[in-house]
Amino acid sequence: MRTHKPSGDPMKITAFAVSCLVVASSASAGIAADVKTPLACKLGAAAGTTLQIGITNSTKAALKKDTSLNFIVKTRSGTVPGTIQSCFALDAPLAAKAAAGHSVPIDSGATPLSCSAFLSSTQPSLVRSPDGSTSLMCDTQ
Repeated sequence: MRTHKPSGDPMKITAFAVSCLVVASSASAGIAADVKTPLACKLGAAAGTTLQIGITNSTKAALKKDTSLNFIVKTRSGTVPGTIQSCFALDAPLAAKAAAGHSVPIDSGATPLSCSAFLSSTQPSLVRSPDGSTSLMCDTQ
């Protein structure tokens, strides 16, 4: 076992240790955790290669236009499980307890099993650029 005896002024060593803690705390504070707010999700009718889902705003507040709704649909085709992870942006505000419908492409012959939905703090909404273009990033983690 190696031991290390600090040499020098104990006050300088303490000041250095405190400085290291402040830098480490500042660095970790800059990395925000991804907060996922669950939303209710219901499977609707499947027709061919399209599945309808309904996502209900189960938060206490209205969601703004352009809010990104992330979803995960579990499927099975024969004995092979499948997962569809995607998102869409709201075209209009969505009141608390109101639902938004969405069409999801699925493989032919796939049986939808379940769906879950959430809001993400890291990818909260559609991004609109000054040139009029838009970008939507899904939280697929």
